[in-house]
Amino acid sequence: MPSIVSVVKGHDPEKVVPKSVDLLGGVAEIVDSGDTVLIKPNIMEPMPPETAAVVDPKIVEEIVKLVKSANPRKIIVGESPAYNFKARDAFKVSGIGEIVKKLGAEISYFDEEPYVEVDVPNGRILESIELPKTVVESDVLINVAKMKTHGLTGATLAIKNLHGLLQWKDKWFLAHKTDIFYKLADIIKAVKEKLKLSFIDGIVAMEGQGPALGDIIEDMDVVVAGKDIVAVDAVASAVMGFQPLELPMTQVAANQGLGNADLYDIEVKGETIESVQRHFKRPIISYVSDIPNVTLYIGGVCQACLTRYNFFMPEVDENKTYVVIMGCNPIIPRDVEVDEVHVIGECAVKSANDLMEKFGDAKIVMTEGCPPMNEIVFRNRVEERLKFICGEI
Repeated sequence: MPSIVSVVKGHDPEKVVPKSVDLLGGVAEIVDSGDTVLIKPNIMEPMPPETAAVVDPKIVEEIVKLVKSANPRKIIVGESPAYNFKARDAFKVSGIGEIVKKLGAEISYFDEEPYVEVDVPNGRILESIELPKTVVESDVLINVAKMKTHGLTGATLAIKNLHGLLQWKDKWFLAHKTDIFYKLADIIKAVKEKLKLSFIDGIVAMEGQGPALGDIIEDMDVVVAGKDIVAVDAVASAVMGFQPLELPMTQVAANQGLGNADLYDIEVKGETIESVQRHFKRPIISYVSDIPNVTLYIGGVCQACLTRYNFFMPEVDENKTYVVIMGCNPIIPRDVEVDEVHVIGECAVKSANDLMEKFGDAKIVMTEGCPPMNEIVFRNRVEERLKFICGEI
């Protein structure tokens, strides 16, 4: 039996959300009377919806209203943002917190509640995983993602949105290189029995350097929804101009039997993919610095370092020269006159000792970690982005 995915065109959440669920058989196919329902929107950071970084609060509002009509015992909206931002701040700045309170639903700040260890059936990376107690105790999980590109995973849709169920330590420091695609599949396994709906908000979308710093598409005007999370991502990625299996997270999940990624075996209701399709700009993953006085020397490196090198550089002084080293055993052919050398990531740090003599008296800055992380620099970039788009908040 083919998976069913709805694709609805429009800019008004009050119209497109109910229609998308009706095409799937209605809310009664998702929620039973007396269920405890957990809605998990993408609020990856404290950003307002006009930035396209977070789900539109009006989308959440319409989903809560639909769930209410099924007479659940309780409705909870929960999230834990990326980069160790606080959930309270993310709910407030996004406007989602205000909407949830207005509708009489509960808010779960995952970063403030206990986590419970659960088994991962047939896990490839994880034998068990810690999930928020609210998630574990819920009967129904509704996954509300944003349509965006992503430097590490290509796109961030429904599968990637489940990453927000994890604690900060498990988001960044547990399987966050190319093994992240297996980790995401394992998260699906841990919640699959209660994951009843995956919904993607593409009314306002993001292309290019997503998931936070990309270009806004204000007139994408599409939502995608379905019960099969893999099929939802396959259709949504096709709407964005990807081949579904171009995204490793979709490929891995489909290969493990967690859903259907074959567009020929997915029944699309509503609009056709072709009628709403737009070819999104891909994130640039470049081996060449875009700053004239910064030179990169790169050995064997994975995307976890490669996509983030600019987040580890301080504000560049145009009167200085810089070198950035990433990856295992980079080749540096000759002595280099340079003011500062930034060595990024565990692989580069291990390889760097034999290379330092090539840089004379240059200042050496080591950023360890696999993958490396600099929360302060990333937060500053996000704040700059926020001021650029929205002014002072």
